Amino acid sequence: HDALPISNIEIMIINIDAFKKMENIINQPQKKLNGKTAMRYIQDIRPIVIIDEPQSVDNTPKAKEATASLNSLCVFRCSATHREKINLLYRAKIYFYL
Repeated sequence: HDALPISNIEIMIINIDAFKKMENIINQPQKKLNGKTAMRYIQDIRPIVIIDEPQSVDNTPKAKEATASLNSLCVFRCSATHREKINLLYRAKIYFYL
């Protein structure tokens, strides 16, 4: 919490497997974090989450629960082949110029 409020952009790239299970380190209280979990700090920041290819990552109830646990400000799901269209904002097409 010493870093809040953040005055610059911070980027964290994380695999869903690193935080979807309660026994993962990110979900365990840490002495160096004053007994809090790293996940708590992430939740307090209210991150913007970008999921690449959600049809292969965010595709089970457990995965959706893990994504929701981030307490995100918003979630962008980027894919050319969405199986589940949630608030579709943009559809990208590839054009070839000859």
